[in-house]
Amino acid sequence: MGLATVNSDSPYLDGSKVKTGLNVGFVAGTQMVHGTPLYVEGGLYYTEKGGKSGSGSDKFTYNMNYLEVPLVLKYKFYPASNFTIEPFMGGYVSCGVGGKIKDFNNRAAYSSFGDKYADNFRRFDAGIKLGCGVGFDIFYLGASYDIGLANVGKDSFQDTHTGCFNLDFGINF
Repeated sequence: MGLATVNSDSPYLDGSKVKTGLNVGFVAGTQMVHGTPLYVEGGLYYTEKGGKSGSGSDKFTYNMNYLEVPLVLKYKFYPASNFTIEPFMGGYVSCGVGGKIKDFNNRAAYSSFGDKYADNFRRFDAGIKLGCGVGFDIFYLGASYDIGLANVGKDSFQDTHTGCFNLDFGINF
């Protein structure tokens, strides 16, 4: 599950109210040096970002769907033999694969990444990923935050950045 926002200087692209989305994928990791608790993890996610703005008929919803590739450095603490605490930090790159901007005032919807309108988003996003997870036997529960650093708005004079808080549940193989 992801709780996402889009923060922008542009009043047309600012979606600072939280939008809930899906975050699903897989991750693979490897120990950096044998005998140390440092791991490198990478993966592939389908993630839904965006945000909401306005109220009543002057309301917008921004849906941006991405394929995201994270790469993080993870440190695993072992307080018990079948329990781990796993803080991590790293980065991500994303490519937009779909989404809609819904304008409730004009009863219109258009592509989040299309070329037809000036007030939409660029496909490329990148940023920092920070978080912590816990493992118990084969189960994993994690929380992370993606801080978008790339300007995803098409207007180069106004900054537009994504942000997303993710809750992950997984099974370790």
